[in-house]
Amino acid sequence: NDRDDPPLDKKTRSERLLRITYAFGDLFLKLNNTEQARQLYRQTLEILYDYRDAEPLRDRLRMLEETID
Repeated sequence: NDRDDPPLDKKTRSERLLRITYAFGDLFLKLNNTEQARQLYRQTLEILYDYRDAEPLRDRLRMLEETID
């Protein structure tokens, strides 16, 4: 925050958020913490509600939710 970088445009911000979410989600799954991965995916999808490129994240969440049923 101390830098004078201009704010990110919405597309760049969304892409970065997705990459970070995938990385942390994969880590949670490797640590066998599926609930934390699910929560992360849900929260990210709330933030990226209208972002079309978030469809693979929706698929990941669906897959995790199906394994619980």
